[in-house]
Amino acid sequence: MMNIQLKTLTLQCRESREVLDLSHQISFFHGKVSSGKSSIARIIDFCFGGSLEKTPAITRELVSVTLELTLGNNLVLLERTATESSNVRVTWINENSKGTTVSAPVSPSQKLVWGTNVYSLSDLIFELLGINTLKISSNKNLDEAKIVRLSLRNFLWYCYLEQHHLDSSFYRLEDPIRSRNSREVLKFVMGYSTQKVYELEAQLINSREQRQAKLATATELKSFLKRFGYASETDIELEIKSTQEKLKIALAEKRKFEDGYIKETHTSDDSRQLLRKVNSEISEKESSVVDLQTTITDQEALRAEIISTKFKLARAESVSNILSGVNFTSCPACGTEIKRHDKDACHLCCSEFEQAKVKTSESAEILRLDLDSRIKEIENSIETHKKALARQQSLINKLRLYKKQLDFKLSAALKTYESTFLANAREVDRKVATYTERIKGQNKLKEMPKEISKLQEEAETLSGTEQTLKRKIDEERSKLTESENYISALESTFLSTLLTVGLPGVGEEDEVHINRKTWEVNIYPNGEEYLQWNFFNAGSGGKKTLFNVCYLLSLHTVAARFDLPLPSIIMIDTPMKNIDKEVNEDLFKRFYDYLYNLAEVELDKTQFIIIDNSYITPSNDKLSFYHRYMTDDDEQNPPLISYYRGA
Repeated sequence: MMNIQLKTLTLQCRESREVLDLSHQISFFHGKVSSGKSSIARIIDFCFGGSLEKTPAITRELVSVTLELTLGNNLVLLERTATESSNVRVTWINENSKGTTVSAPVSPSQKLVWGTNVYSLSDLIFELLGINTLKISSNKNLDEAKIVRLSLRNFLWYCYLEQHHLDSSFYRLEDPIRSRNSREVLKFVMGYSTQKVYELEAQLINSREQRQAKLATATELKSFLKRFGYASETDIELEIKSTQEKLKIALAEKRKFEDGYIKETHTSDDSRQLLRKVNSEISEKESSVVDLQTTITDQEALRAEIISTKFKLARAESVSNILSGVNFTSCPACGTEIKRHDKDACHLCCSEFEQAKVKTSESAEILRLDLDSRIKEIENSIETHKKALARQQSLINKLRLYKKQLDFKLSAALKTYESTFLANAREVDRKVATYTERIKGQNKLKEMPKEISKLQEEAETLSGTEQTLKRKIDEERSKLTESENYISALESTFLSTLLTVGLPGVGEEDEVHINRKTWEVNIYPNGEEYLQWNFFNAGSGGKKTLFNVCYLLSLHTVAARFDLPLPSIIMIDTPMKNIDKEVNEDLFKRFYDYLYNLAEVELDKTQFIIIDNSYITPSNDKLSFYHRYMTDDDEQNPPLISYYRGA
């Protein structure tokens, strides 16, 4: 069994946080219409990656949901926002108390989500359950099949009976993809197909695809060679030799032109050497010009700075003259009263006035004369450098004119010869390049016949591999003898369930037969095949509903009995749909007595979430049982969203 145990379901709403205890073996929700009963199962399914029906209450009030459960030996939280349709946040703590959290996409993505083989929520749940991701062929004909994944959603078809589909086809025959996957899941559960068979089928399909790809490539290469007239490797070799001869002729012609060019152009070598010398002189003169310009700029900046210093000196003398007549009574720095000294001396520094004036005047005059002298020296230097700069620029202009004349002379000497030479040389170069590239292409073409032979040999090898894999698949399937016992057990258990529940139209002498190809379940009245009936012609909607529910219980009973890989949860939304309790009270009671007995005995490791309008108390008070009555007009028995009153 896939050990899945639900613990709590938490709904974060706009005005409240609703927590539902799901830890009991049977959780029974019953009550009035529009109280949120069906939404409980839908929200649990939503946490497992399903879609959520947007009722007015869910649309207006639900913010997010959290499902706490155990998967194998892992304590897990599945969190999903009401508006999130693509990802589920999965957080778990393993048996070693190590915690991990990832955001898992509902649909498989191209990026790895966790581990080495987890690309979706379903893959992650299988990983936590300790089960390898299941892959099956998409078609019964393996020669045309591709590999597809079986997801947890496929298994939940046999764990969750929705109210909307309860009286519809159990195998979703109206949907070809779901129909096939539902059958594949049942085959896997009942041991009619194993993971090893699936793996062998996957290898067979991959081998077939590789073989077909190699054959297609070989055919394309043959067609390509044929279009260009190459029927064999010998044809390509002959073509390469022909191109090599043409290349030799073109190279010889090119050398002839180059030798002729050297002989004709040696008379202009003197002009070229002179041009190189002139270019060198121009470069040197231009470097000198740059140095002179830099020197002039620096000296002009220095002259401006000295002139600025003269202005500062003049301003200092003005300030001294302004303050010379000031009679300080207190210190301008600290404010202390100044004691009077000799009237011919300064009150601040006690210097004699006449001596101070003489020193200040002499110092200022010397500094002014020195600054004037420096300015004159700098101006003379600037003038000298400017004259030198003009001479250098004049020389550069003369050299450039001379260079222009040399260029014209050399160009005139070469023009007549080079125009003819270049035209012929270009043509020769074109031929050399063409033949060189053609040989490269032909050498590559030479490898194609070898590659074609290699591809054909690999395809032959893969063909042998396919035959071996087909034989192994047949051998593996022949070993599945136990599956027949499981299916026979399911047939007898289903008949026993129908008789115990008391489904109308089923008697002790009847037989149940499951078609091993279509997996349809047929009832043979008194063992007569021609009188057979099944779900599709069962009659009333209530009878169809009970047919599906009893089959689901029988399947889980056989899975528990033989420890088959089926999730250990059952969710049934309104198992007595279309069956009136007042009119069919005995049928109603027999069904629930049978369900409670199963939960106590053979399905004691299976959790039940039951949603129905009416409620019957189990007779065994030792059963882990919880029930909740839900209505929108009783504060003691509130709806799913306790404060919400509406549709």
